Amino acid sequence: PRVILVGDAAGADVLMGEGISFALGYGRVAAGTLVDAFEREQFTFNDYRGRLLNDSLFKHLDLRTRLARLAYVIDSPAVFRLGWRVARWVIHFTRWHDREFAPAKADRRG
Repeated sequence: PRVILVGDAAGADVLMGEGISFALGYGRVAAGTLVDAFEREQFTFNDYRGRLLNDSLFKHLDLRTRLARLAYVIDSPAVFRLGWRVARWVIHFTRWHDREFAPAKADRRG
């Protein structure tokens, strides 16, 4: 109670080790949680975990965690090479493939 973890202290991408985007995501969710806590004058933060789990960024983190578990079980260089090939192919179906895409200009969630 009365404590929330934010940034790398709260968690990072176990598959790639990337943490900055998740740290920013934690900050965004924590800020909303803090605003709500001050409005209600209730600082138990009982809903913080639920807020994180419902955030789209953390749904991606959950997927990456599942992929990491699978990657650690399958210890095969051939499978890893295949995984990277598939990843490159999948990127073509995301906005990251668009060279004009700028994350800072993407839809902002409140």
